[in-house]
Amino acid sequence: GNVVHRQKAMAAITTVQVVAIQSGIQIKQIAASTVKKNIGGSGKASKVAVRNGVIQLLPSTERFKPDWKKVFDHSDAFAVGLTALGYKIEKGTK
Repeated sequence: GNVVHRQKAMAAITTVQVVAIQSGIQIKQIAASTVKKNIGGSGKASKVAVRNGVIQLLPSTERFKPDWKKVFDHSDAFAVGLTALGYKIEKGTK
């Protein structure tokens, strides 16, 4: 269940970190609340708000919206990448 999923996720993260360090790739950790604030407009933004922020910042991703209605892994990944690159939703935009 949830514990097994969490253990697998931690193992995957550890593997990525080890490979990155061995390859000389810089690791940047970003808090979920930072991603939510920068891309979803609020530190408590919903997955839907974050997805919509990704689409606003990258209009070409609109075509993925039907696939991003139930599973948000891809839009979350885009949001993390956009945050790492310094993107932010401007206040007062939808």
